[in-house]
Amino acid sequence: MLGIDQDIKTKQLKRAYLLYGAETYLKKMYRDRIRKALLGNEDTMNYIALKGDRFDVNDLIEQAQTMPFFADRRVIYVEESGCFSKTEDRLADFFEKLPETVCLVFSEKDVKKNTRTYKAIAKAGDAVELNTPTDSRQIYKWLLPRMKVGDKTLQIKKAAWEAFMVRAGGDMYHMINEMDKLVSYCADKEFIDLADVEEICAGFAEDKVFDMIRAIADKNATAAMKLYRDLLLLKEPAPKILTLIVRQLTIIYKVKQMSLHHVNDDEIASRVKIPGFAVRQNRSLGANFTEAQLENFLAQSAKAEWDFKTGRLTDRIAVEMLMAKLVKKE
Repeated sequence: MLGIDQDIKTKQLKRAYLLYGAETYLKKMYRDRIRKALLGNEDTMNYIALKGDRFDVNDLIEQAQTMPFFADRRVIYVEESGCFSKTEDRLADFFEKLPETVCLVFSEKDVKKNTRTYKAIAKAGDAVELNTPTDSRQIYKWLLPRMKVGDKTLQIKKAAWEAFMVRAGGDMYHMINEMDKLVSYCADKEFIDLADVEEICAGFAEDKVFDMIRAIADKNATAAMKLYRDLLLLKEPAPKILTLIVRQLTIIYKVKQMSLHHVNDDEIASRVKIPGFAVRQNRSLGANFTEAQLENFLAQSAKAEWDFKTGRLTDRIAVEMLMAKLVKKE
């Protein structure tokens, strides 16, 4: 249990929280739980929300120093202020003398832990990193209530669950939406099977990139280029595709290295931040390449990025030339 969970459970909330990381669902969940713990469901007078495009440190300080209206505390929620990717001295100074009548909740995607602002809020309250869970058992338990249809709970077969995690994983809101669609589609059945997932869950660009790397492993240039063009048809920009290629190659490389050093799957999943079953998938794919080949692929990818960023090539040509090189592995 995180310290913030205990704070909410006992209603002994600190004066400031920084919720940061990639998982928007968790950040909003904790924002709402803090608000409910301090203000209940009805009090709107003592809740203030500020967003990055209209955030001002002086305004925040003024709001935080305002006494609550017939309540013990006010809750001020600030989203994407940008104050934790650099040092903001006024805010750091204020964290050192926060009134007892306020609870500040910051939600940020990116932070730098070496800034004075981050260190000040961590000391004054709590800084909580919230990323998408990688334990598929934990995710299954979380989604299980959504799999109820009337008096029954749909079962999902192992192959279907693994396909669901590949297609819907990486974002908890997306998981909810995809599971709700699956349950609606399978409401008259007892089981969700692989064919249902393939029919209903569209998947992310990451899925197609994984398939591209598989095609490269098979030296199937035609399939690899078709998957690339599919991504372009889906309006995915070439620089993003390159980033996803690098990410996938990096995962395969890390899994291969750790497997060679006999690191267990749970530890690999934790370090690489992927589900346990994805460790097996990436290990299997990595068996098609040597470490030297993967290192060369990553070097070629870095060169492709440099080529389009310096204007030597357009981004699309740089990525297509990269893929042509990758598919010609020795």
